[in-house]
Amino acid sequence: SFPCCMCVADDGTVFVGEGGSTWPTRPYMPPRILRMTPDGTVDHVYTELLGGPRGLSHRDGKLYVSIKGGYHARVIEYDLATDERKVL
Repeated sequence: SFPCCMCVADDGTVFVGEGGSTWPTRPYMPPRILRMTPDGTVDHVYTELLGGPRGLSHRDGKLYVSIKGGYHARVIEYDLATDERKVL
């Protein structure tokens, strides 16, 4: 649903941010982040209900996501080892 950003981790894992869809003429699809590992496995990592991801970066086991929602923007740090979510 509207892929709008991606990044690649050092191990070859690809992260894709989807903007979602809230159009009344289409089914609702939440903004989310997907992960595709080097072996081809695809899974859903996170859902951001307050706004869609607009940028992704990976460093030292953490995923950094810029989020745009309404009049607000923020950067979120996800620790991929512990699933901790921190707004920066």
